[in-house]
Amino acid sequence: MKIKYSFHKSAEIFFERHKDIELKFKFNIENFFNENIQCDIIKMRGYKDTFRMRVGNYRVIYTFSRKGFIIVYVVNAGPRGDIYKKL
Repeated sequence: MKIKYSFHKSAEIFFERHKDIELKFKFNIENFFNENIQCDIIKMRGYKDTFRMRVGNYRVIYTFSRKGFIIVYVVNAGPRGDIYKKL
């Protein structure tokens, strides 16, 4: 299945400095949607259709939609302690 990514400005800035986290996130997303492999993804309480993925000590907050292909919109990414304060 085709996956397209869109990044909020804050997520873009984070991923510019942490390419390894971006690559791991994309790898996990593609495996999750294509092969249904489990990774540490949890639906966030209090938000509609918003999820978080754990990538080491970092968290990636995202939403997605299906329109013939999957669009993953990354809302934010950062260290586990600080990321939830920025939502």
